[in-house]
Amino acid sequence: MNTKERRQAIQSLTSEEFEWLVHSLVKAEEDSSYEVRKMRAPDGGADTLVLHFDGAVKTVIQAKRHNSGINWTKCLLSLERAIEQWKPQEIRFVFSTDFTAKDQHAFKENLIDKSLSTRISAWTMSDLESLLDSHQNIGPRFLGMHTRALTAAVERAARLGGLSLSNARDIVSRANELASFGDEIDPHYIYGIVAGSTSIPLVQWEKLPALTIYAIDGTNRVELSAFRRDGSIPDFEFLDNPEGQQASEQVRNSLAQGRSIEIDKSVFVSEEFEPVVVKEFEHEDGMTINWKVQFQVSNPLPLYVMCDSPHGKLELDLELYSIPPRKNHLS
Repeated sequence: MNTKERRQAIQSLTSEEFEWLVHSLVKAEEDSSYEVRKMRAPDGGADTLVLHFDGAVKTVIQAKRHNSGINWTKCLLSLERAIEQWKPQEIRFVFSTDFTAKDQHAFKENLIDKSLSTRISAWTMSDLESLLDSHQNIGPRFLGMHTRALTAAVERAARLGGLSLSNARDIVSRANELASFGDEIDPHYIYGIVAGSTSIPLVQWEKLPALTIYAIDGTNRVELSAFRRDGSIPDFEFLDNPEGQQASEQVRNSLAQGRSIEIDKSVFVSEEFEPVVVKEFEHEDGMTINWKVQFQVSNPLPLYVMCDSPHGKLELDLELYSIPPRKNHLS
């Protein structure tokens, strides 16, 4: 992909995809002593926050996908909201185009001069391209695998296909390339890949993945587990029909009794951010897949109840479990 094609690919992203691209680049650039957090509406004028570990805001990131011309009025409104809400040390605007001379003057007059107490900075298209060159695992997540530099792609192919498997170092080398690939294929999920004999136990992740695919071929098993990059649990909603409501009650009753349960994926509304591997497998020719969604039991919350009754004092030791809300009920 040449420079022109990559710029067109960046500008063809939706506003939300552009925000996630910017968030990923900010996260890759920031020092590990800071926390980088993606925000959602209402965001108080911040698409991404860079935080000190005491919670104070170091930088507010505003992603502006203004391809046909920068709307400085909207930028100023974002600036004012961000200063009022977050009181940051810096506000960084990220634009999907480079500045003209007129834009540079407008940036100073409309933003920098309006906030002398807060540092105002900008990333433009050229900065984004430079950052994508520095962090080559990020571009393919949003712009497609063909955005990887040709030399890097050839080197990967050589490492995966040209190596022998004669010792433990070879296994680690190939696993390292697969791990890197698992970090590039999806903008919203990162993947853990486990391969081995079916005789070994299944992996028990410290943090439950959003989804795990098991592929079994004879005596070998590959586990592909998807984790949300922002650390959240995927939103889900049961279909608003008899099958969906029946499944909802089954899940509620099972979890309330401390038992996990598997439900067919067909009773759920599609995820806003469905893992890439799910979409690819679902469109694989000649492949039949029966997707299951597993609800795991939450950690119990102990509850001690003591009350007076006509038969004397009543004491109960209970355990509370989280369950999905019914339709139109608060969670």
